[in-house]
Amino acid sequence: MPVFEYTCKNCDVGFEEILVNSEDIKNFFEKHKCPVCNKWAKRQPVSAVNFTFKSSTPGNSGSHDLDYPTLDKAVGRSSEKKWGKINDRKAARDKVRKESGTNSITQIGNKMMPTSPEKLAVRQKAFETLREVSKKS
Repeated sequence: MPVFEYTCKNCDVGFEEILVNSEDIKNFFEKHKCPVCNKWAKRQPVSAVNFTFKSSTPGNSGSHDLDYPTLDKAVGRSSEKKWGKINDRKAARDKVRKESGTNSITQIGNKMMPTSPEKLAVRQKAFETLREVSKKS
């Protein structure tokens, strides 16, 4: 039920009124008679809202952790697995870089290896060609 707060400027009293039907809300939405001095008191802006999500249907508590605990766990497991693969690949690249002393790595399938000098020469030629083309543009 809507609870409206009012403050009387005449006697400086604050009070609340529960307005149930639409006719009362229409008549007393902006002002209401003060219970102390019986003069008109002005409605105050909404100060707090008091409601909760309660239902017998699952998924309506208002808290994602309570409504979907298995989904969160599945997402957590999935992300752990994905990050595990990413971190394993990074560790393999770092190991090859450290052992070979180069940052140029080639991956064939799941195997990481230093890039061959022939492949490095092809890459270097491609970068030089790209630089020349971009200078002309």
